[in-house]
Amino acid sequence: MNPTHNERSKAQGGAFIWWPRFWEEYPASRSLAYLRVPAEHKEAIARELLAFGVGPKEAVRGRKGLENERALRANLKLLKWDPPVLATPKSP
Repeated sequence: MNPTHNERSKAQGGAFIWWPRFWEEYPASRSLAYLRVPAEHKEAIARELLAFGVGPKEAVRGRKGLENERALRANLKLLKWDPPVLATPKSP
């Protein structure tokens, strides 16, 4: 099956999948769980996610996501990351 794409769906990373039993409801007896991450582990988690290619640019598409990604990488003191779309034009 090849679904119709629009500009928003083209910009998203991922795939459309068919789940054979999508009509089954989530059991009401199961409760949602929350995971509390201690502050001292957040930097390591952010570094690992970036190593896997997951960062602000995936959560927020467009210029704002790229700017957030650049700021996070700068805060983590990673190598300079400056995609061409965010590069400031050089003066002649």
